[in-house]
Formats: sequence, C-alpha cells, structure tokens
Amino acid sequence: MRNHTTEENMDGKDTKPVIALKRHIQKYVQTLLSDIKEMKSRETDSKKEVASLANLLEQRECVANVDVVGLTLATLFPDVQPRLLVNISAEVDAKLDKLKDLIEPLRRHSAVAYKARCDALTLIRKYSDDLNMHTLTAGQPTIPPLTVMLDWIDVVEKKTREIYYTRLYYLENIVDQEIVKSDCLVTLWSEDIPALLNIVQDCEEQSRYFLEEKFQ
Repeated sequence: MRNHTTEENMDGKDTKPVIALKRHIQKYVQTLLSDIKEMKSRETDSKKEVASLANLLEQRECVANVDVVGLTLATLFPDVQPRLLVNISAEVDAKLDKLKDLIEPLRRHSAVAYKARCDALTLIRKYSDDLNMHTLTAGQPTIPPLTVMLDWIDVVEKKTREIYYTRLYYLENIVDQEIVKSDCLVTLWSEDIPALLNIVQDCEEQSRYFLEEKFQ
C-alpha cells in the first residue's frame, strides 16, 4: 500500500490534516481580528469609566474622613455626611457594574481562544504523522509557520484571561485599599493592554496573506 501522506507531500500539496489545521487557525485569526475591534472600543470606554470611578473613590474617602481632619460639617449637619456617602456609594456601584460589562469581551474571547487552542492540539495529536514538527515549523516567505500562529492563539488566550480576571479582582475588592488604591487604579487598569495589542498587531500584519488563502 502506498503512503497517501507521502504521495501528497511529494506533489507539493498539503495533506487533509494540514489543510484542516490551517483552516482552523485561519478561522480563529478572523475571529480575533473581528473581536479586537469591540475590545478596543470597550477599552476606550473603560478607561473613561475607571478614571471616573477613581475620582468617586477619592470623594468617598474625603467625605468619610471629613470629621477626622477637624471639620465641623458632620457636627453642624449630621445627616449630610451619611447621605453623601450613600449617594457616592450608589454611583460607585453603578460604575462597577458598567466596568464589569465593559470587560466582558475579554472573558468571551479568552474562552474562544482556549477552545481554538484545544481543538488545534486535538488535531495535532490525532494526525501526528502529518502534523509533525517539520510540517508545523515550515514557513513561506509571506506566511509564518503554523507554530508561530499557534503561539498567537496561546498568548492571546493567556493575556485576555489574565487581564479580565485581574480587573475583575480589582473591581470586586475595590473597597480594600491594601489591594488597590484609588490613585493607582487607572495605572493598574491598563498596564497589560499594550502587550495584548502588540501581539494582535503582529498577528494582523503577518497573517494578511494567510487570510487570503482558500483551503479546500
């Protein structure tokens, strides 16, 4: 019996498992480039909201400590301080809910990337003869090797997951100044975003010709 895989390779054609993996990666990259548009839009909105949240937290701290600094407001108007704290806390809660909604695309895409990675690994294990190290590391002048593109999936999955859960942790522990202080919140919020955007930019630039391929 002739080896079908070898025969197709000698003809310079990809085997069916290779085509299946390329199609799978192509579909994921298309999804990533579509999802990143929403993530960028949400990121712009979240920066504004988190700056507003930090301001509210500072206001709440000032109002809560008004009697500590020797002011007489709490003495002269005993009901003002509690009402201000209630109003500010309500605004803080609204900001927290909005920010949790704004970071949701990160969680969703992390799940998409995780599934894409698992499905790719399943293909590689199932068709290990075709999807061997030589095949996976072979590149073209205008198309990166499959290993590079698989690494994109891995890095994006980890980055989106880490950013989402780090931000969620900050939001759920916003009253604990030992975890996050209001004057550090804005900086902490955005510290990992540049790395994510850089990997997506690399993916977009290097996969341009790969996305034009038609895998039958």
